[in-house]
Amino acid sequence: MEAKKSKPKRTLSRVRIRPYPRGLGPYSRVEARPGNIDELFYGGVLICKDPPTTTPCEPTFSVLYDDGEIESGLKRSSIICNSRRRISEGKEVLIDDGTILVHGHLRRVRLLHFRSSVGIYQSGLLMSSNKFNVPDLSVLPFEVNQAMALGPLVYQYTHKGSNPETCCFAGLGGGAVPSFLFDFFESKCSIDAIDFSHDVVDAARKHFFLDPKIKVHVADAYSFFMKSELQYDMVMLDVADPSDRFLPPVDFLSDEFISHLARSHIKLVVMNVLPSNTRSRHAHNAASSFANCFKWSCYAYIDPNYVFFGTHCDSSILCEPGEVLGALKRNPRLAYAVPGILRELNIRGSVFWGRTSRFGIDFAKRLISEDFS
Repeated sequence: MEAKKSKPKRTLSRVRIRPYPRGLGPYSRVEARPGNIDELFYGGVLICKDPPTTTPCEPTFSVLYDDGEIESGLKRSSIICNSRRRISEGKEVLIDDGTILVHGHLRRVRLLHFRSSVGIYQSGLLMSSNKFNVPDLSVLPFEVNQAMALGPLVYQYTHKGSNPETCCFAGLGGGAVPSFLFDFFESKCSIDAIDFSHDVVDAARKHFFLDPKIKVHVADAYSFFMKSELQYDMVMLDVADPSDRFLPPVDFLSDEFISHLARSHIKLVVMNVLPSNTRSRHAHNAASSFANCFKWSCYAYIDPNYVFFGTHCDSSILCEPGEVLGALKRNPRLAYAVPGILRELNIRGSVFWGRTSRFGIDFAKRLISEDFS
């Protein structure tokens, strides 16, 4: 009987390590995840393999992004072959199809960004993996949109489990959040949207498949709210200025504007704030205004954005991160749609969720304990 031959041991010298990710080489067009942690892959050019370190580790690479920024230290798993496709070019907006990591899988995402702010995506909508040009509204791809989608959860807990009957979303973009809410409430909530740009509205209708039942007002959102008798149950503000990297415009952060919303018949106000270079000024202004104008207010911190919630109803039940996490787990449909928020609540807790009345204290602690990079 012939004995079974033992296989030779694989030594390091016999293992072939590819110098570059499969199918790629220097100056290849790629998509890469910034910091190895971002869900969205950004377009760029693979420059080179990084110099080896003294300790054995996974090889890393440098990428030149389309916005001119160079990043080193990117892992193989964070770089994929370029699959980006330009869908449309309007006077003000560009529409691309790109790649995003959702629930551990690479998915196609439709992206909208302004010509004046390349590399900053205003809106993203997940596309069906097995049907062409069919949106998938089961998940919101951007974490800041996921944070805004906590609005229905806050509303339910402040209004005895009921859902809003009317909602207005300012800053339409591609309409990802209004479309999600319309699907989430099973068309039982009347949703209006506001945007100042005909180009954006046309893109939302044509390329992001905004439901025709969602009524769109082409108007300046600030004037619309200040001059109108507001009869909405929930108002969500995601207003951007195409000429500025930060949002919303400063008028929306004034006590005059926020107190006007608070005095109206609106039951819940949700606002997305992307602070300026001073990092804290815009966020501090919003926190102060919400704390002064509403009976109850909280914020969610999605680096670098803050999403503020304000209501005159008692929502003390959602004051702590654990309470928000528990409420989400009791709503599987919403929990599946916000995977990034579940991760933030599990990992960062109070760094993610806080009371606006304590914003200054929380912010100071975060500066000390958190890495803002």
